[in-house]
Amino acid sequence: MSQSPGFAGRRLVLGALAWALLSPTALGAPVVVRYAVVGSTQELAGYQAIVDRFNQIQRDVRVELEINSGSWTGHREKVLTEILGGSAPDVVRLDEALFQEFAHTGLLTSLQPYIKRDGVRLDAFFPRPLPLYQYKGELYGFPLGIKVHNTFLNQDLFDRFGLAYPDKSWQWQREFTDVAKKLTQGTGSSQTWGLGFSWTFKYLVDTIWSFGGEVFNSDFTQSTLNHPATVEAIQTLLDLQHGLRVAPPTGVTERFLEGRLGIWVIGIWETPRVAQEAKFRWDIGHKPAGPAGLVGILRGSAYTLLNASRNKEAAWQFIKFAMSEEGQKVAADNLVEGVPMMRSVVRRFLEAPGQPKNATVFLEAMEYGRPYVVPASMTRIEQILNQGLRELQNGQLSARQFAERYVPAVNAVLQGAPR
Repeated sequence: MSQSPGFAGRRLVLGALAWALLSPTALGAPVVVRYAVVGSTQELAGYQAIVDRFNQIQRDVRVELEINSGSWTGHREKVLTEILGGSAPDVVRLDEALFQEFAHTGLLTSLQPYIKRDGVRLDAFFPRPLPLYQYKGELYGFPLGIKVHNTFLNQDLFDRFGLAYPDKSWQWQREFTDVAKKLTQGTGSSQTWGLGFSWTFKYLVDTIWSFGGEVFNSDFTQSTLNHPATVEAIQTLLDLQHGLRVAPPTGVTERFLEGRLGIWVIGIWETPRVAQEAKFRWDIGHKPAGPAGLVGILRGSAYTLLNASRNKEAAWQFIKFAMSEEGQKVAADNLVEGVPMMRSVVRRFLEAPGQPKNATVFLEAMEYGRPYVVPASMTRIEQILNQGLRELQNGQLSARQFAERYVPAVNAVLQGAPR
């Protein structure tokens, strides 16, 4: 039976009152909140820093970081298994696709009543990423940070070949390709490559947009991957790898960190790893433009509160800390996820240890970025498309063949998805 907004609000107030009267400290032990995440070694260090700071200043709640190793797929499977088994975590890190799936299947608790009750001011944050984590007009997740896509540049390699560093005017099919050819030299273990990129679908979306293409129609009922502009974008990447052979087919991350790749097309979240592991001069730059101009992406992941949580009030205290100025400062200092959501700590983020000289590129990329809005069935769609992209990466398909083979499969998922 549905509950009125007034009833829901009174229940939250009563929950907060009970929390105050029956504090865990008074009862002898803090409430344990389980926070489930997935991420790289460098990302996990940032998540742990936020948890550690919260635990230092909060006596009534103790957060335990639960690391689901591996991929987003494995993370999803473990969380769903725990929900079904009655041992769900309380707070879960979800990316855009998983958020939509969990929200549409009723697995999440709205944060909106807590935000209203505690007077959290959303106008302190950058507004454009927030709708990525809204469902039916309410906020069900709060972004860990704002992910943008950019390039990492091996300046030593550019200098060795006497090449100018890229700027915002560079395009995929002109300057970017020309420089990639010049950076690709040698053979075997001494070979250098011009550029590298990932054949993971969500990392390619803004390239498709920059060519004037789209992934879906406006109401998410049809895939538009067979649009000529979308096909051209994918074929351009394919030609760089298999035609011009300026991009390695595998091992992109390793080649860049070894100093044998000139341009790594990836995103802001790799900054801590590059800062720690690169032994050469490096900086960042913009992704190249396409025929439709310079178009970026705004994406990321969010703190979410599971409906199955047995400690919702305590879990909200941790999420509220992550949204606070102190929590945002910890995120900024540790380069968590991307650009911090709170405007007032952005300068702190730009000056944090490990930041590149040209870190303001991250802010500029936010200005021309589009929010990565996806349908409820995006988890399954990404699995389908990433299978197809592996076939592209291996030279088994052209971009046109990829569209012909996978658009019907995507449409079948979309037509059976909840609206």
